[in-house]
Amino acid sequence: MYAQTGCNISDLQELEERGLIRLFENEIFRDPLERIEKQEAKSELSLTSEQNSALQAILSSFRSQPSGFLLYGVTGSGKTEIYLRAAQEVIKSGRQAIILVPEIALTPQAVRRFVSRFPGQVGLVHSKLSEGERYDTWRRARDGTLNVIIGARSALFAPLPNIGLIVVDECHDSSYYQSEPPYYNAVTAAQEYAKVCGAVCVLGSATPTIEQRFLAEQNQITRLDLPNRVTESTLPPVQVVDMREELKNGNRGIFSKPLAESLAEVLERKEQAIVYLNRRGTSTYIFCRDCGTTLKCPNCETPLTLHNEIHYAKGNTLLCHRCGYTRQMPKTCPTCTSTQIREYGLGSERVEAEIKSMFPQARTLRWDWDTTRQKDAHAIILTHFANHQADILVGTQMLAKGLDLPLVTLVGIVLADVGLNLPDPFASERVFQTLTQVAG
Repeated sequence: MYAQTGCNISDLQELEERGLIRLFENEIFRDPLERIEKQEAKSELSLTSEQNSALQAILSSFRSQPSGFLLYGVTGSGKTEIYLRAAQEVIKSGRQAIILVPEIALTPQAVRRFVSRFPGQVGLVHSKLSEGERYDTWRRARDGTLNVIIGARSALFAPLPNIGLIVVDECHDSSYYQSEPPYYNAVTAAQEYAKVCGAVCVLGSATPTIEQRFLAEQNQITRLDLPNRVTESTLPPVQVVDMREELKNGNRGIFSKPLAESLAEVLERKEQAIVYLNRRGTSTYIFCRDCGTTLKCPNCETPLTLHNEIHYAKGNTLLCHRCGYTRQMPKTCPTCTSTQIREYGLGSERVEAEIKSMFPQARTLRWDWDTTRQKDAHAIILTHFANHQADILVGTQMLAKGLDLPLVTLVGIVLADVGLNLPDPFASERVFQTLTQVAG
């Protein structure tokens, strides 16, 4: 108004004194959910017998003695619908629910389902919010005007007055660990917090950790199984390609022949594909392409990494990042004496460039740390891909977060076994979890 009329507050006050206008204050909360595309509320889906059994067990716990559950369901088995129904019952009883997800920016579809089911009652909490948005959400939660808080691990500490349900979706995910002070595991904290609040805690995953399975076997939490998908569709067929055989057949590229052929077929059918790079950070390793031997540190079994920096006088130095052991790059494999010793470790940029070279007509998107630094970048990339404005999506572990994209008929996994060589006692478990999630 000031820009259009040139008046100031004293002019408005004079108009108010004459009874021509009325001045008042209206507080408007900063709500990050305003940026999320709204979807129409759908009629409630009918539950399968397995979903109904799991839901009834959770609801019975509300009415009697609150306890903990492990909802063990394959990808696409309808775990989110159970969370929605359980939250609905909690709200009816006058209590609130906290829904934890591994990374809020990567799960916009789940957020939209909660927003459409509980309009005006959902608050969002994650690290990408502005301080003002976080503060307003915190105030609304404390005042009891929000019934559902959904977010990453920090959402667990939203000041809701009467918590009745805490859900930890994808409870196996490593992002629930706080890696800087204060250190904590949000899954364990959620279980203990639920006991303090007298709330029900539900851990959901298609690939729970060994520890979580053990707790269920020891009856410390109740296991609820969802072994089938709600659409009665089967899990996709998986083809494992040995890249050593590809090398023997003259293929020195990063894609196997079956993957390259499948990508060409998908593009011809006007469908979509995801190319997933099973790589964390800059982890690389040295291995023999003939026999598969990985060069490891003799002191601590950590895979050695190649360094060519100037401060290594001789260059081509292999370094152990755990104990500092160094050695020169061998000319032959210590196991089979082959000369095919190579550094293995690709980046998503290299994979994207390779796809553009092979399929120049394909529209390609890259989804990794570099392309998602800006605010809302995750949602923008996913929306573009969901709207079929790209044919191939290339990315890292961000793609293993429960996406629902009907046009995607092919998933290619590059470096499927690279995680097995990381210096992590849970390496094999993490590789299994990641590959299962991506396949789902």
